[in-house]
Amino acid sequence: MKTNNAQGDDLQGLINQVNHSNISTIGSVVTRIIAIINDPDATAKELVEIILTDPPLAANILRLVNSAYCAPKTKIADIQQAVIFIGFEALKELALNQKVCEIFKRSMTINGYSRPRLWKHSVAVALFSKMLYRREFGQRGENAYALGLLHDLGIIIEDQFRNEQFTRSLEMASQKPCPLTDAEREIIGYDHAHIGMALSANWNLPDDIVDGIGYHHNPLEAPEASSDISQVLHIANHYCQQDQIGYCDAPQQDENVFMECCRRLNLESHALALIMQDVQQKITDMEAEGLL
Repeated sequence: MKTNNAQGDDLQGLINQVNHSNISTIGSVVTRIIAIINDPDATAKELVEIILTDPPLAANILRLVNSAYCAPKTKIADIQQAVIFIGFEALKELALNQKVCEIFKRSMTINGYSRPRLWKHSVAVALFSKMLYRREFGQRGENAYALGLLHDLGIIIEDQFRNEQFTRSLEMASQKPCPLTDAEREIIGYDHAHIGMALSANWNLPDDIVDGIGYHHNPLEAPEASSDISQVLHIANHYCQQDQIGYCDAPQQDENVFMECCRRLNLESHALALIMQDVQQKITDMEAEGLL
């Protein structure tokens, strides 16, 4: 995924802006959590230490663990107890979810877009990707979940740091209509996938997450090592956009790319439809508990 020199300079300037903002602080914690997710020798103690150095994160985790959604029989008073109650694997996912969520702070609605609606979409894509990996490939899918949460990170960056151009892009995408990426490239010079890829690489996230973000609209062009996860993300994104879960940035999707991803991964439509049903139920449950 290439940009010309002028676009590259502007994109680097944008990344520098992000890294001098509060998003950089959030990103450093996200990077540490993802490093633990990718380290088979990591311990619960290491994750607890990260959480305890971030009081708002610790407070949010305790709030969720004590909610009706998790339904503990007695109150969970500290993070160590939370590990025992929900388990190390679940705590990794919960900590990542809550930290990434901080980037999606509330904002006004513009042409159907808002950060809360984008967050709802991102959670749905993350859930779908994880379920697909576990059911169809027999893998945990931790990076697929993280990738789902982060795949539209570039949209948040545009919203916060290129807001006037971003608003014009939303208006163009709505009026034509066309995919948001087309409007972004015409007005800003690059799209949210470029931004997300550049920022995640700058944060030293794993290569499959970096590539997955960069190629989530054109997964057939992804490097071979990241091909499967990029195609899984595209399929998850396709289903969640089709079912209009949260903000939809591509109302006119390329069915040929979607079908080719399914063919290459040997995925059947009935299996994917069952996953989508479970994602919808999970999202409904989370909304009922005020978690979205």
